[in-house]
Amino acid sequence: MTEQNRNVALLILLALVWSSSFSAIKLAVVETGPLTLVGLRTLIGFFVVLLFIQFQSGFVWRPYVRHLPYLFVMSVIGMSVPFYLISDAELVLDSSLTGLLMSVGPLLTIIGAHFFAEGERMSVNKMMGVLIGLSGVVILFGHAAMNAGGTHIIPQILVCLATGCYVAAALMARRLPQVPALFIAVVIMGFVTIQMVPLAFLFEQPLAWHGWSGEAWLAILWLGALPTGFAFFLRYHLIKRAGAGFTSFIGYLIPVFSVFLGALLLGESLGLDKFIALGLILTGLAVAQRTKQA
Repeated sequence: MTEQNRNVALLILLALVWSSSFSAIKLAVVETGPLTLVGLRTLIGFFVVLLFIQFQSGFVWRPYVRHLPYLFVMSVIGMSVPFYLISDAELVLDSSLTGLLMSVGPLLTIIGAHFFAEGERMSVNKMMGVLIGLSGVVILFGHAAMNAGGTHIIPQILVCLATGCYVAAALMARRLPQVPALFIAVVIMGFVTIQMVPLAFLFEQPLAWHGWSGEAWLAILWLGALPTGFAFFLRYHLIKRAGAGFTSFIGYLIPVFSVFLGALLLGESLGLDKFIALGLILTGLAVAQRTKQA
């Protein structure tokens, strides 16, 4: 398998695992609350990444301790804020719509990478591809807002803001080329857990865990182990392997998987607007990839 094919396979795997997070959040957040859910998923993810580290021979921490202040800022921008925003939005939005809205990420990443990432300059062809995909998001945004009488506008904006946070964190990670992805993952998840657990006790009722359903607990465990622990490590590993621009195309794959996972796991509707949006998103991905290779 060539390096390019390996990167594509990793991107698809990451998209599939990450897409499942929206269904898991939808199942759990109504019972746990957004802050409690974020604290639990990052705590579980923290221990999952620690387990990965145990299998890494010769892994050392000391040379990277000087990056802790920078990683603390990354933890706020790249995990605490977007995790909370998405969880709060899914108290209202379908998981599939949340995943579809994540496709604003590639446009924001390509624009941001033009200014902050060396070797990833903007071009007319790149912009054409992401704009085609983004037009699908516009359809979803307007359709859902009209159907809900405008009450879904704020939650949709929250999801878009969360996507912007992910983009900023991905660009920040490019400034740590020598720092192992496992170190970044375990430190950031540790920071987020420390940030979110006190907030959960202050604003929610995490001690009511004994009243949560088995379905909610299963969703929490899945969310922490795979979309948080494993996927977070894999995302930063892929950024280092293939660049922020390439990794940003996950924003096109996540909508595809999230729509069908939402329908399969939660019985969410597959309306015409979602299929039109998916078509535009996939077309945008094809154009962006073709013009990138040209």
